[in-house]
Amino acid sequence: MNHKSQYWSYANGRVVPNADCAIHIQNDAMGTMRGMRVFSTAVAVGSAVFRLTSHLDRIIVAAKQLGMQPNITKTQMQAIVQEVLAAQETADMIMLRLILSGQSAESTATGMRAEFYVYVSAMPHYPDALYRDGVWLGSYPHQRELASVKLTNYVAAYMARQRLPQGVDSPLYVTPGLNPEVLEGDTYNSIFVDESGLVTPPADGRILVGITRQCVAKLAEQLGIGYREAIIPLDTIHQYSECFMTTSLRFLMPVRQIDETPFSVGHGTTTARLQSAFKALFHAETGYALSQLGFHSELVPFNHGG
Repeated sequence: MNHKSQYWSYANGRVVPNADCAIHIQNDAMGTMRGMRVFSTAVAVGSAVFRLTSHLDRIIVAAKQLGMQPNITKTQMQAIVQEVLAAQETADMIMLRLILSGQSAESTATGMRAEFYVYVSAMPHYPDALYRDGVWLGSYPHQRELASVKLTNYVAAYMARQRLPQGVDSPLYVTPGLNPEVLEGDTYNSIFVDESGLVTPPADGRILVGITRQCVAKLAEQLGIGYREAIIPLDTIHQYSECFMTTSLRFLMPVRQIDETPFSVGHGTTTARLQSAFKALFHAETGYALSQLGFHSELVPFNHGG
Protein backbone atom coordinates (compact mmCIF):
# COMPACT_ATOMS: atom_id res chain seq x y z
CA MET A 1 0.00 0.00 0.00
CA ASN A 2 1.39 3.38 -1.00
CA HIS A 3 1.04 5.69 1.99
CA LYS A 4 3.07 8.44 0.26
CA SER A 5 0.38 9.25 -2.30
CA GLN A 6 -1.39 12.56 -1.93
CA TYR A 7 -5.05 12.03 -1.15
CA TRP A 8 -7.86 14.29 -2.30
CA SER A 9 -11.01 15.03 -0.34
CA TYR A 10 -14.14 17.18 -0.61
CA ALA A 11 -14.91 20.18 1.58
CA ASN A 12 -16.65 23.52 1.17
CA GLY A 13 -17.89 22.66 -2.30
CA ARG A 14 -14.51 21.69 -3.77
CA VAL A 15 -12.29 18.65 -4.27
CA VAL A 16 -8.99 19.61 -2.66
CA PRO A 17 -5.73 17.99 -1.51
CA ASN A 18 -5.99 16.71 2.04
CA ALA A 19 -3.60 19.42 3.19
CA ASP A 20 -6.24 21.98 2.18
CA CYS A 21 -9.24 20.05 3.48
CA ALA A 22 -10.77 21.98 6.37
CA ILE A 23 -14.02 22.54 8.21
CA HIS A 24 -14.54 26.22 8.97
CA ILE A 25 -16.00 26.69 12.44
CA GLN A 26 -18.05 29.71 11.41
CA ASN A 27 -19.87 27.52 8.89
CA ASP A 28 -20.01 24.49 11.17
CA ALA A 29 -21.13 25.83 14.52
CA MET A 30 -23.38 22.93 15.47
CA GLY A 31 -21.02 20.26 14.17
CA THR A 32 -17.93 21.63 15.89
CA MET A 33 -19.40 23.07 19.09
CA ARG A 34 -22.37 20.76 19.70
CA GLY A 35 -21.31 17.46 18.17
CA MET A 36 -24.07 17.46 15.54
CA ARG A 37 -22.03 15.45 13.07
CA VAL A 38 -22.71 11.99 11.61
CA PHE A 39 -20.54 9.85 9.39
CA SER A 40 -20.03 6.49 7.76
CA THR A 41 -16.74 4.89 6.74
CA ALA A 42 -16.62 3.20 3.34
CA VAL A 43 -13.94 1.38 1.37
CA ALA A 44 -13.14 2.21 -2.25
CA VAL A 45 -10.98 0.70 -4.97
CA GLY A 46 -10.59 2.68 -8.18
CA SER A 47 -14.04 4.03 -9.04
CA ALA A 48 -15.90 1.42 -6.97
CA VAL A 49 -17.13 2.02 -3.43
CA PHE A 50 -18.35 -1.03 -1.58
CA ARG A 51 -22.02 -0.48 -0.68
CA LEU A 52 -21.92 3.29 -1.31
CA THR A 53 -25.71 3.59 -1.41
CA SER A 54 -26.00 1.94 2.01
CA HIS A 55 -23.41 4.29 3.50
CA LEU A 56 -25.11 7.39 2.10
CA ASP A 57 -28.52 6.18 3.25
CA ARG A 58 -27.04 5.72 6.73
CA ILE A 59 -25.80 9.30 7.09
CA ILE A 60 -28.90 10.84 5.50
CA VAL A 61 -31.24 8.95 7.84
CA ALA A 62 -29.01 9.69 10.84
CA ALA A 63 -28.87 13.40 10.02
CA LYS A 64 -32.65 13.58 9.79
CA GLN A 65 -32.97 11.74 13.11
CA LEU A 66 -31.01 14.61 14.65
CA GLY A 67 -33.16 17.23 12.93
CA MET A 68 -30.60 18.08 10.25
CA GLN A 69 -31.35 18.56 6.57
CA PRO A 70 -28.54 17.60 4.13
CA ASN A 71 -27.56 20.52 1.91
CA ILE A 72 -27.53 18.33 -1.23
CA THR A 73 -29.34 15.25 -2.53
CA LYS A 74 -28.07 11.68 -2.41
CA THR A 75 -27.58 11.75 -6.19
CA GLN A 76 -25.36 14.81 -5.80
CA MET A 77 -23.42 13.08 -3.02
CA GLN A 78 -22.81 10.09 -5.30
CA ALA A 79 -21.50 12.38 -8.03
CA ILE A 80 -19.16 14.11 -5.57
CA VAL A 81 -17.80 10.77 -4.38
CA GLN A 82 -17.01 9.80 -7.98
CA GLU A 83 -15.29 13.15 -8.52
CA VAL A 84 -13.21 12.54 -5.39
CA LEU A 85 -12.24 9.05 -6.55
CA ALA A 86 -11.23 10.34 -9.98
CA ALA A 87 -8.82 12.79 -8.33
CA GLN A 88 -6.88 10.15 -6.37
CA GLU A 89 -3.25 9.42 -7.24
CA THR A 90 -3.26 5.80 -6.11
CA ALA A 91 -4.85 2.56 -7.25
CA ASP A 92 -4.70 1.16 -3.71
CA MET A 93 -7.76 0.51 -1.60
CA ILE A 94 -8.64 3.68 0.29
CA MET A 95 -10.88 4.69 3.16
CA LEU A 96 -13.64 7.29 2.70
CA ARG A 97 -15.30 9.05 5.60
CA LEU A 98 -18.66 10.36 4.41
CA ILE A 99 -19.76 13.15 6.75
CA LEU A 100 -22.79 15.35 7.32
CA SER A 101 -22.04 18.15 9.78
CA GLY A 102 -24.45 20.69 11.25
CA GLN A 103 -24.07 24.35 10.41
CA SER A 104 -26.50 26.29 12.61
CA ALA A 105 -30.00 25.81 13.95
CA GLU A 106 -31.17 28.85 11.99
CA SER A 107 -29.85 27.63 8.64
CA THR A 108 -33.22 26.73 7.13
CA ALA A 109 -36.88 27.04 7.94
CA THR A 110 -37.21 23.25 8.06
CA GLY A 111 -34.29 22.56 10.38
CA MET A 112 -30.56 22.64 10.78
CA ARG A 113 -28.60 22.49 7.55
CA ALA A 114 -25.95 19.75 7.28
CA GLU A 115 -22.92 20.19 5.03
CA PHE A 116 -21.53 17.18 3.14
CA TYR A 117 -17.83 16.30 3.37
CA VAL A 118 -15.72 13.42 2.07
CA TYR A 119 -12.38 12.75 3.74
CA VAL A 120 -10.02 10.23 2.11
CA SER A 121 -7.12 8.45 3.78
CA ALA A 122 -5.04 5.31 3.51
CA MET A 123 -6.66 2.02 4.38
CA PRO A 124 -5.44 0.87 7.82
CA HIS A 125 -3.39 -2.31 7.87
CA TYR A 126 -4.45 -5.14 10.14
CA PRO A 127 -1.96 -7.99 10.66
CA ASP A 128 -2.72 -11.21 8.84
CA ALA A 129 -2.46 -13.02 12.17
CA LEU A 130 -5.66 -11.35 13.39
CA TYR A 131 -7.62 -12.84 10.47
CA ARG A 132 -5.98 -16.22 11.04
CA ASP A 133 -5.85 -16.46 14.83
CA GLY A 134 -8.55 -14.01 15.90
CA VAL A 135 -8.77 -11.11 18.34
CA TRP A 136 -9.23 -10.94 22.09
CA LEU A 137 -12.17 -8.84 23.28
CA GLY A 138 -12.78 -7.49 26.76
CA SER A 139 -16.28 -6.79 28.03
CA TYR A 140 -16.87 -3.19 29.06
CA PRO A 141 -20.07 -1.78 30.61
CA HIS A 142 -21.31 0.92 28.27
CA GLN A 143 -24.39 1.61 26.16
CA ARG A 144 -24.07 4.37 23.59
CA GLU A 145 -26.56 7.22 23.64
CA LEU A 146 -28.45 7.38 20.33
CA ALA A 147 -26.92 4.02 19.46
CA SER A 148 -28.65 3.83 16.07
CA VAL A 149 -26.85 7.01 14.94
CA LYS A 150 -23.16 6.93 13.98
CA LEU A 151 -21.83 10.08 15.66
CA THR A 152 -18.22 11.24 15.50
CA ASN A 153 -18.03 11.27 19.31
CA TYR A 154 -15.70 8.40 20.27
CA VAL A 155 -14.73 9.56 23.76
CA ALA A 156 -16.25 6.48 25.41
CA ALA A 157 -14.41 4.19 23.00
CA TYR A 158 -11.05 5.78 23.80
CA MET A 159 -11.73 5.55 27.52
CA ALA A 160 -12.74 1.90 27.19
CA ARG A 161 -9.54 1.02 25.33
CA GLN A 162 -7.43 2.69 28.01
CA ARG A 163 -9.09 0.61 30.72
CA LEU A 164 -8.83 -2.79 29.07
CA PRO A 165 -6.40 -5.36 30.49
CA GLN A 166 -3.06 -5.61 28.75
CA GLY A 167 -3.22 -7.74 25.61
CA VAL A 168 -6.93 -7.25 24.94
CA ASP A 169 -7.48 -5.94 21.41
CA SER A 170 -10.88 -4.21 21.61
CA PRO A 171 -13.75 -3.50 24.01
CA LEU A 172 -17.06 -5.30 23.70
CA TYR A 173 -19.84 -3.15 25.12
CA VAL A 174 -22.28 -4.82 27.49
CA THR A 175 -25.22 -3.31 29.36
CA PRO A 176 -24.18 -1.68 32.64
CA GLY A 177 -25.40 -3.12 35.93
CA LEU A 178 -26.41 -6.61 36.98
CA ASN A 179 -26.88 -9.39 34.42
CA PRO A 180 -25.06 -7.64 31.54
CA GLU A 181 -26.07 -8.38 27.96
CA VAL A 182 -23.83 -8.23 24.91
CA LEU A 183 -24.43 -5.13 22.78
CA GLU A 184 -21.74 -4.17 20.24
CA GLY A 185 -18.09 -3.23 20.00
CA ASP A 186 -16.61 0.24 19.86
CA THR A 187 -16.41 0.03 16.05
CA TYR A 188 -18.01 -3.30 15.21
CA ASN A 189 -20.95 -5.67 15.53
CA SER A 190 -20.50 -9.08 17.12
CA ILE A 191 -21.96 -12.33 15.79
CA PHE A 192 -21.90 -15.65 17.63
CA VAL A 193 -22.21 -19.18 16.24
CA ASP A 194 -24.03 -22.16 17.73
CA GLU A 195 -25.62 -25.32 16.33
CA SER A 196 -28.54 -23.27 14.92
CA GLY A 197 -26.28 -20.93 12.95
CA LEU A 198 -25.53 -17.25 13.56
CA VAL A 199 -26.83 -15.36 16.59
CA THR A 200 -26.42 -11.60 17.02
CA PRO A 201 -27.80 -8.98 19.42
CA PRO A 202 -31.14 -7.54 18.28
CA ALA A 203 -31.56 -4.30 16.36
CA ASP A 204 -33.67 -2.85 19.16
CA GLY A 205 -32.23 0.66 19.25
CA ARG A 206 -29.37 -0.23 21.60
CA ILE A 207 -26.83 -0.92 18.84
CA LEU A 208 -25.79 0.44 15.46
CA VAL A 209 -26.69 -2.08 12.76
CA GLY A 210 -23.58 -2.26 10.61
CA ILE A 211 -23.52 -2.52 6.84
CA THR A 212 -21.15 -5.50 6.96
CA ARG A 213 -23.48 -7.21 9.42
CA GLN A 214 -26.28 -6.77 6.88
CA CYS A 215 -24.04 -8.37 4.24
CA VAL A 216 -23.39 -11.33 6.52
CA ALA A 217 -27.13 -11.85 7.06
CA LYS A 218 -27.59 -12.09 3.29
CA LEU A 219 -24.59 -14.37 2.86
CA ALA A 220 -25.88 -16.68 5.59
CA GLU A 221 -29.15 -17.01 3.68
CA GLN A 222 -27.23 -17.75 0.47
CA LEU A 223 -25.18 -20.45 2.20
CA GLY A 224 -28.05 -22.03 4.10
CA ILE A 225 -26.71 -20.93 7.47
CA GLY A 226 -29.27 -19.99 10.12
CA TYR A 227 -29.40 -16.36 11.23
CA ARG A 228 -31.34 -14.89 14.12
CA GLU A 229 -31.31 -11.96 16.51
CA ALA A 230 -31.48 -12.68 20.22
CA ILE A 231 -30.54 -11.18 23.56
CA ILE A 232 -27.18 -12.65 24.58
CA PRO A 233 -26.44 -12.50 28.32
CA LEU A 234 -22.71 -12.16 28.90
CA ASP A 235 -22.72 -15.16 31.23
CA THR A 236 -24.00 -17.40 28.40
CA ILE A 237 -21.33 -16.74 25.77
CA HIS A 238 -19.56 -19.98 26.71
CA GLN A 239 -22.47 -21.78 25.02
CA TYR A 240 -21.33 -20.54 21.60
CA SER A 241 -18.61 -22.29 19.61
CA GLU A 242 -17.47 -19.27 17.59
CA CYS A 243 -17.65 -15.50 17.52
CA PHE A 244 -16.57 -12.93 14.95
CA MET A 245 -16.76 -9.19 14.46
CA THR A 246 -18.07 -7.35 11.40
CA THR A 247 -16.84 -3.89 10.40
CA SER A 248 -16.52 -1.78 7.27
CA LEU A 249 -12.72 -1.74 7.54
CA ARG A 250 -11.85 -5.11 9.08
CA PHE A 251 -14.69 -6.91 7.27
CA LEU A 252 -15.06 -10.28 9.09
CA MET A 253 -12.48 -10.93 11.78
CA PRO A 254 -12.63 -14.00 14.05
CA VAL A 255 -12.70 -13.64 17.82
CA ARG A 256 -10.54 -16.11 19.70
CA GLN A 257 -11.55 -14.99 23.20
CA ILE A 258 -13.92 -12.72 25.14
CA ASP A 259 -12.65 -12.07 28.65
CA GLU A 260 -11.67 -15.62 29.69
CA THR A 261 -14.01 -17.48 27.30
CA PRO A 262 -12.26 -19.04 24.26
CA PHE A 263 -13.80 -19.67 20.82
CA SER A 264 -12.86 -21.86 17.87
CA VAL A 265 -11.01 -20.29 14.94
CA GLY A 266 -9.44 -21.62 11.77
CA HIS A 267 -10.12 -24.43 9.33
CA GLY A 268 -13.64 -25.76 9.13
CA THR A 269 -15.32 -23.01 11.12
CA THR A 270 -18.46 -21.20 10.06
CA THR A 271 -16.52 -17.95 10.41
CA ALA A 272 -13.96 -19.12 7.85
CA ARG A 273 -16.72 -20.10 5.45
CA LEU A 274 -18.31 -16.67 5.75
CA GLN A 275 -14.94 -14.93 5.37
CA SER A 276 -14.51 -16.67 2.04
CA ALA A 277 -18.06 -15.85 0.94
CA PHE A 278 -17.59 -12.18 1.86
CA LYS A 279 -14.35 -12.10 -0.09
CA ALA A 280 -16.26 -13.33 -3.15
CA LEU A 281 -19.01 -10.75 -2.61
CA PHE A 282 -16.50 -7.92 -2.31
CA HIS A 283 -14.76 -9.05 -5.50
CA ALA A 284 -18.07 -9.29 -7.35
CA GLU A 285 -19.03 -5.72 -6.42
CA THR A 286 -15.64 -3.99 -6.71
CA GLY A 287 -13.45 -6.21 -8.89
CA TYR A 288 -10.89 -6.29 -6.07
CA ALA A 289 -9.64 -9.45 -4.35
CA LEU A 290 -9.25 -8.94 -0.61
CA SER A 291 -5.92 -10.32 0.53
CA GLN A 292 -6.93 -10.30 4.20
CA LEU A 293 -9.69 -12.88 3.97
CA GLY A 294 -9.94 -16.48 2.87
CA PHE A 295 -6.99 -17.97 4.76
CA HIS A 296 -9.00 -20.87 6.07
CA SER A 297 -11.17 -21.98 3.17
CA GLU A 298 -11.53 -22.00 -0.57
CA LEU A 299 -13.34 -19.19 -2.36
CA VAL A 300 -17.12 -19.61 -2.29
CA PRO A 301 -18.72 -18.10 -5.43
CA PHE A 302 -21.33 -15.47 -4.63
CA ASN A 303 -24.80 -16.11 -6.00
CA HIS A 304 -26.26 -12.86 -7.34
CA GLY A 305 -29.66 -14.45 -7.76
CA GLY A 306 -30.39 -14.80 -4.05
